[in-house]
Amino acid sequence: MTVGARTIYSTSNPPPVAKLAPGQWRTIYGSIPGQASYPSGTERASLMFLPAGLRLQAMAVWCAAAAQTLRFGIRADENRGAGTLLLDTGPLPATGVVIAAIDFVVPPGPITGTPLWLSVTPQGAAVTMATVNVASEWRDAPTAQLVVGVRGCQAQAAGQGPLPTTFVTTSNVGGGAPIAVQAAN
Repeated sequence: MTVGARTIYSTSNPPPVAKLAPGQWRTIYGSIPGQASYPSGTERASLMFLPAGLRLQAMAVWCAAAAQTLRFGIRADENRGAGTLLLDTGPLPATGVVIAAIDFVVPPGPITGTPLWLSVTPQGAAVTMATVNVASEWRDAPTAQLVVGVRGCQAQAAGQGPLPTTFVTTSNVGGGAPIAVQAAN
């Protein structure tokens, strides 16, 4: 519905997800930024909504004190939780700003954005990373119905090798890493 120059959105008329320009970064964010130790072998996944068909070329996170390696993952949304593994970057050196080159096309989804779970898993040793409370990308959520029941950051035991194909939530944690993705040029 349009009122004057403003469009009023509702559950029957949700707004489209914000587009990303080539080279633009989008990050998971939340309140009370800080640092936290992330245990080795524990995958933490946080929700982000992205436009269907968007090609991503990079993922990034900041590490203060390094693990031996870390892995990024992208997972499908299944019943408002992290689901099937869609991408595993493989092991990356975990120091400073960790940037992984990827080639990933966001699968089809609603106009409100395809919900994807971005994850990070330290391996070899715990790592200190930036953290934010309720680490999910809420700014693009068009309706309360889409986020009610979403549990912020979810964790699972992932081990030291490739990420598991499925995600079995072992805990719902309030804090997660502000993982960023970059649109392809």
